[in-house]
Amino acid sequence: MLSLKEMLSFEGTLAQATRWVMLKALCPTVYRLSALAPLNPRKVIFFDQYYETMPDSFTLLYEQLEADDSIEVSFYSLGQGSVSPLELLVRNIAFSHRCATASAVFLRHGSSLLSGLPMRRETQLIQVWHGCGAFKRFGSSLLDVMDEAARRDRKRFPIFGNTTLVPISSEEVRWAYAEAMDIQDPQSVVLALGVSRTDRFYDEAFLESARERVAQAVPGIGERKILLYAPTFRGEPDRPVPPRELDVEALCKCLSGDYALLIKHHPFIKERPAIPEGCRDFAFDVSDDLVIDELMCAADICVTDYSSLIYEYSLLLKPIAFFAYDLDEYLDQRGLYYPYDELTPGPVCKSTAELVDYVLHVDERFDANAVQAFRDRFMASCDGHATERTIRFMKDHLPHA
Repeated sequence: MLSLKEMLSFEGTLAQATRWVMLKALCPTVYRLSALAPLNPRKVIFFDQYYETMPDSFTLLYEQLEADDSIEVSFYSLGQGSVSPLELLVRNIAFSHRCATASAVFLRHGSSLLSGLPMRRETQLIQVWHGCGAFKRFGSSLLDVMDEAARRDRKRFPIFGNTTLVPISSEEVRWAYAEAMDIQDPQSVVLALGVSRTDRFYDEAFLESARERVAQAVPGIGERKILLYAPTFRGEPDRPVPPRELDVEALCKCLSGDYALLIKHHPFIKERPAIPEGCRDFAFDVSDDLVIDELMCAADICVTDYSSLIYEYSLLLKPIAFFAYDLDEYLDQRGLYYPYDELTPGPVCKSTAELVDYVLHVDERFDANAVQAFRDRFMASCDGHATERTIRFMKDHLPHA
């Protein structure tokens, strides 16, 4: 009879073998057979590894293409993390078949499935990465901190292969995306077309209605200003840990008369810190109720740590503060593309007391010039027309019918 250790080792080996068969043999074979059919120059697919509903990164692109009679657009999700292994296998096979006749596929994350398919040359694989700028290192930029097993796995199952276009927020960050995604010809693939999802920050109707939508979802705000706390997670994506050091009771004691605190945790975080009972008319966890773009538009001050949302938020030219109590530890574990002080157009607070002090004196301490300089450097191509430019590029490279 196998011991527990042997059983776990066997299960791990079996899972790896199953993955290899799916990604290296089964799905590529399905793709090759399906690609014997003619390519459909009108067929465009939006693909997501995890989310069953349309992610924000896709929305504006999808809506514009859906309104175009010359394009047949659809959305497909693998549902990884929420479906059974058998269902995941079925969906991988089905997508391999479906994308074999597509002229363009949009995605917003790395994909070992798409990277491993023998993609036909006519098909565009457009990586609209889910963040702007270049904050936390990702992809191949992390190889130096991976263990040997993880490096072997990444080499065996690359996640950024076949990429033909990466629209980015500015010329400044091309080098980081080229490094992270192993792009050999960044001048022709990584292009400063802007990031589609940022176009909504130039939409007056969206800006005007955001606070109204937030107020309706959280009536407890009343007439108070909004302090938005939107941190990223700690740990690994498959074992995410929420930050727990913010003293909500201290914030409540000092700020509740003028502010309401809205907390938006990273989507990976499912088990969130509870709001203290005495602070529930001041602090509200809106992680499941409101999208981050609406929250940023409605916020009067944003507090984050190592999240790339600072790039989008800089477009609004509003105060931002950084609650980075674990900065040294985070830098050791993950690392950044730029020194932290270049990525923080606002005060870096190591304690709740420092954060309270900044909020109480924000009118005299907010440095609008620092935010503008940050925006000019990292978001220069996000001018409200990124969706239009990305679609124009895609159409210019579609095969003829």
